[in-house]
Amino acid sequence: MAHKAAPEVDHLLSKLHQFRERTVTLDELQASLWGTAQALTAREDRWLREQLQDAEGRVELIRFTKEEALIWDEVLKIVESVEIALKDETNGTRVQSN
Repeated sequence: MAHKAAPEVDHLLSKLHQFRERTVTLDELQASLWGTAQALTAREDRWLREQLQDAEGRVELIRFTKEEALIWDEVLKIVESVEIALKDETNGTRVQSN
């Protein structure tokens, strides 16, 4: 099942993969997280939008609080959590909360 915001989500998934491969910069990853969050405007996308905004904020915090040598590994943890959130949302397997 494709997500209704498939172009934006597909683009973000590509950037996440490229980050893993170290072929995009941290700036590009962060911009993609923010841009995708902003593109998700439908009420039913609120949870995913909040997840992406939170991830972008955590990346920003890491950039300014961690030593350079630790940044990639720390951001990779965020990448993994975003990939899980996108997969769950796309497959409709996310547990709905009140």
